[in-house]
Amino acid sequence: MPRADLLDLVRLVDQLPNTAKDISGLMTGRKMRIPEGIRGSFTDFVTKAIGTARQASASVERLDDFFGAAFGGEVAKTLGALVRELERWNMSLTKRK
Repeated sequence: MPRADLLDLVRLVDQLPNTAKDISGLMTGRKMRIPEGIRGSFTDFVTKAIGTARQASASVERLDDFFGAAFGGEVAKTLGALVRELERWNMSLTKRK
């Protein structure tokens, strides 16, 4: 995995909580309600978004191991699997839009 791609992943994961906080602040401050017609889809989307964020967090938690092992052998395979899982979560969110 190219270093630039890994750094992009880290930046993305770093931005997720800030974006979620911004959105929740807007919704709470404006006392917004989810329209009944899309409530089920919205709840499903939020559930998948939370799963995606958790997968991204799990990937980032393992980064110290990967840096220590210089991305060799089993560590590289594990990182690849974590990134593929994150991509799978992201694709499921993209399909819902």
